[in-house]
Amino acid sequence: MKKGLFCVALIVSAVCACGVALATSNTTHQQWDFSTNANPAYPNIVSNDFGSPVITLPSGTWFSTYGGASGVWRFTAISEMSIAIPNTGNTAPDTQKEISLQVTYKDPAGAGEDLPITVIPAYDSIGLITREILSNGYFHDTYKIIITPNPASEVIDIFTIQCTLYVDQIIVDTICIPEPATIAILSLGGLLLGRKK
Repeated sequence: MKKGLFCVALIVSAVCACGVALATSNTTHQQWDFSTNANPAYPNIVSNDFGSPVITLPSGTWFSTYGGASGVWRFTAISEMSIAIPNTGNTAPDTQKEISLQVTYKDPAGAGEDLPITVIPAYDSIGLITREILSNGYFHDTYKIIITPNPASEVIDIFTIQCTLYVDQIIVDTICIPEPATIAILSLGGLLLGRKK
């Protein structure tokens, strides 16, 4: 009996370890602090097994400091930031991509409207989840974007508001749902339960 329980414990431990490894490979994290005027801009912090995420800035002016923030890009008139995120190749029809997009920015006009954002490929839904006004007057917005099925990569374009926009930081987190690790754990659990009977 003890031997059987030990074997089950070993299998569960192995599956959990495998699940963590697979889960990691189905998520990405990238953060841009714009500490330099590099264009294209590569993340200051990145965890992405699928390639190098990058932001291209067709136009804009970089400031080492602006309005109480350091490393800020100013965009005027018809400007945009284009964020390319390479991602998992798991494009099965029953999967979806969940993207968390955080943007810290100053809107001099004070409109406080949702940022104009487009995503390629086309998204199922996009919505502002939280908005925080920081002590220096910058907004910190978090958007949730869902794409079905999960794409191998995505491009997020952020456009100017009220003709001028100052961007201090961008963070993008992605996850493929359901993750293969979750499916593997559920399948193994079903097999173990079936065997017990």
